[in-house]
Amino acid sequence: MEESRNSWVQIGRSREKKKLRQTQPPEIQTSNKFEPLQHLDDQNQHQENERNNIQDPINSAGQAAKRREVMIVGDSILRNTASSVRSLDPLTTTVCCLPGASVKHITENVDRLLERTGDDPVVVVHIGTNNIGRDRPRSLQNKFRELGRKLKDKTKTVVFSGILPAPCKGPYGQLEIQNQNAWLKSWCTQEGFTFLEHWTTFYNKDYLYRWDGLHLNRKGTNLLGERILQEVQKHLN
Repeated sequence: MEESRNSWVQIGRSREKKKLRQTQPPEIQTSNKFEPLQHLDDQNQHQENERNNIQDPINSAGQAAKRREVMIVGDSILRNTASSVRSLDPLTTTVCCLPGASVKHITENVDRLLERTGDDPVVVVHIGTNNIGRDRPRSLQNKFRELGRKLKDKTKTVVFSGILPAPCKGPYGQLEIQNQNAWLKSWCTQEGFTFLEHWTTFYNKDYLYRWDGLHLNRKGTNLLGERILQEVQKHLN
């Protein structure tokens, strides 16, 4: 997950010049893995402008049916899944991939992510891979609970996409992912969320992964995107 951090660069400010010395320090480059959020406002504004130019469909009561927004957000595992969900309305669907993101990062950005999604958007969250091996199980569960509380304030329709198997993490890491997914499934049932399970689809399927044993290749990405698409369509229908 760390591989893409260096692809977003922010140039730091140079220091003030000292007296008698006019030295110009080198530019400092710092990673900014959440640059996609900087473009989210522009994307939302563009979608809003486009929606204003298109007449809403008419429902059975002869009234304009309001389009329901869809937000799919998560870490770099979601990279390139947008093409798989292209059958959804592009004016109401946003896929936000935040390389290197953890559960806490999504929680901290919920308000910004859902700022313009209207009432009761369909929210799909795929997150947790970067927490495995870093957070103790109970700590990670508490972070998911906090994220769930924030999402409940924004919508009634939340889908937690299960953490995918990660061959690179070895047997112990795989077991930890399984245990977290089992807890996630139970917790989602208690909270009224939907849990989208992927384990049997991706486990021991190395041909779906890139060389690093963590990120999906094109075939794996398309498969994940299709599964998310099918789940979203259930909630829209």
